[in-house]
Amino acid sequence: MLGSIMKSTSLEDLFSANENNLYDIYKFLAQKGGRTLVEEDDVSWVIAKPSWPNFIFSPCFAPQQVDERLDAIMDAIRDFVAPPVIKLSVSSKPDNLEERLIEKDFEPFLSRPAMAADLSECKFDSHKSEDVAIEVVDAIEKLTQWCQVGSGFEFSLYERLLSEPNLRLYSGSLGGKVVGRSMMFYSSGVAGLYNVMVLPEFRNQGIGTALTIAPLLDALERGFQISTLQASSIGEPIYRKIGFERLFDFTYCRPKQINFSDFMKV
Repeated sequence: MLGSIMKSTSLEDLFSANENNLYDIYKFLAQKGGRTLVEEDDVSWVIAKPSWPNFIFSPCFAPQQVDERLDAIMDAIRDFVAPPVIKLSVSSKPDNLEERLIEKDFEPFLSRPAMAADLSECKFDSHKSEDVAIEVVDAIEKLTQWCQVGSGFEFSLYERLLSEPNLRLYSGSLGGKVVGRSMMFYSSGVAGLYNVMVLPEFRNQGIGTALTIAPLLDALERGFQISTLQASSIGEPIYRKIGFERLFDFTYCRPKQINFSDFMKV
């Protein structure tokens, strides 16, 4: 899955790399972690509950089959066979798929910018905490602490992945207490940064920046030129300062009548 390292910085290649790395990590977590992955010709979904991720992704429907396919997906969602969140991206088809989803009683509820950076041009001197200790999570004890930061990351899933060469987990500690985490996933020729998170009471101290820069430096040392990510509203300003640029937006859509929490309970 590592493949050759991508050197191109063309927009078309960056668009593809961002999507491909994201979809690769979904498939990787499902296949290596023993979770559910469904791949059809025109759409896929992953179910890793109670852990992240749980999404329908890569929808590319033939125009004449959109209604039929969306009805089938809605049936799968109602039966809790598929997760009740569809991620739309620049490659989703048809081009008016969001409008078609709205007609089917879905609603867009979240937008996340897809970003990319040329690591050779990043500003690694951006303000970061000098007090935080950044470590690679390479032992069970460290993984236990890593999974306890926030929610959505189950120990039994990530325990299987510690020795995988294309996934690297990072923890950030203050005074021996783990207060933040991040992960880097290498595939489709790029280094994908994911799940940078700092506990609320420790934010605005440069810890998130440190948890971003450490994986990027490791990727650069491994010879990677491009890093990709999908940013939260909190993280986007940090990534811009380092050198990431916005490519396009992922749009999340959900059916109005089905709650994500109900799906997670089943």
